[in-house]
Amino acid sequence: MVGGALAIPTLSGLSPDLLLALGRRVHAAAGSSALGLFDAHQDETVSTIAELIIPETDTPGARAARVNEFIDLIVAEWYWPGEQLSFVAGLADVDARARAAFGADFVDGNEKQQMAILAQLAAEAAADETTLGPRFFQQIRWLTVYGYYTSEIGVREELEWVAIPGRYDACAGDRVAERTEFTDKPDLSRIHAVPDPFYSTSHSRLGAARQRIRFVNLPPEATIRIYSAGGVLVDVINHYDPTGGDEARWDVRNRSGQPVASGVYFYHVTTPDGKAHVGKFTILN
Repeated sequence: MVGGALAIPTLSGLSPDLLLALGRRVHAAAGSSALGLFDAHQDETVSTIAELIIPETDTPGARAARVNEFIDLIVAEWYWPGEQLSFVAGLADVDARARAAFGADFVDGNEKQQMAILAQLAAEAAADETTLGPRFFQQIRWLTVYGYYTSEIGVREELEWVAIPGRYDACAGDRVAERTEFTDKPDLSRIHAVPDPFYSTSHSRLGAARQRIRFVNLPPEATIRIYSAGGVLVDVINHYDPTGGDEARWDVRNRSGQPVASGVYFYHVTTPDGKAHVGKFTILN
């Protein structure tokens, strides 16, 4: 076992260095053992939800990072028995919502149908986190982001020195890795979003062409991933301008083309040579 029973609120209260060390240890243990709690259908449901939260783009998604195995081990060995039952009941609730919405289990729906279920859960969670569905969604969203960004894929191909210090080492244990610093040009620290905050009602009066958030001081080539405060991938922007243009624009809509809600959003900029930068901005509707 990785450790004794430990609730997610306790996990989320750990320092970043301890979370990193723990996450690496869990991935190492998960990769060497069979599923501990989920049956095949539950495992596929977890895998599908996790992939929708962090999908494959130009880098691998949650499924490739084996986040499902990470979540299974956390729930099997770190949750109290009552919490395990609640998590499994949350998976069943997702299927019940799917059958009511489109007559099939969640994993048998198309991406649009599946995203609609998750959007419903996210909206309910924003209003009340205490009921079964929203509470489950908050847990699996947190575990997905945590599992992905402490996996080998997440550390090597995504965050690198941003939020996840040091190189990937599945046996790092309690060692605190050294933080990698990047000093080469261009200086990604100059990247920021404008305007911030973005008032969508004010910009709507200027016409659709002006309803944009601009990411400025970009290098010639970069990928920008925009996340909600809860860790859900909202949109991906691929920026390429060999002429030296340092600006990319976002139409303030999600990957389904829907306007995004008010809130704090995070953006994660990566370059082909492995540099990265994270920032945030606010949208007010």
